[in-house]
Amino acid sequence: MSTAAFAGTGVIAALALLFGLWLYFHDNMRKTTILLFLLAGTGIGGLVGALIAQAYGVAANATPLATRLLGFGGAVILGGLAVILTLEVVIKGMLPKTAKPKRIHPWLALVAPTIGLASGVPILFGLYRLIATGMGNAGAVAQQWFVG
Repeated sequence: MSTAAFAGTGVIAALALLFGLWLYFHDNMRKTTILLFLLAGTGIGGLVGALIAQAYGVAANATPLATRLLGFGGAVILGGLAVILTLEVVIKGMLPKTAKPKRIHPWLALVAPTIGLASGVPILFGLYRLIATGMGNAGAVAQQWFVG
């Protein structure tokens, strides 16, 4: 991604968070609010997810005994949490016509991309990377229109 695309992702993420918070506090359009929080989380998630992954790598190297005793490592737990969060946000919060979003769903949508990127689950990483690329391209175009 180019520098303009990274800046565009940040612009779109900031606007999505701003509008999402406004809708959240007015308790309007819950599915749109969740989508806006998901976009904001994707913009924020790249940097924060990299930091979490680095911190997790340090912690994982310090606990090989627990991994041997339990038979699975923390990566399995982090990956499972990322998948569950994403499914909760997308299936129970946004997609079906019968979905009944709760007040917690926007906040889950805000942290789901960060945990998804940190977990390294390939399908989630690809999904959030695709969203971030689209946001970056849209933000770069918007930046050219408004700034010149």
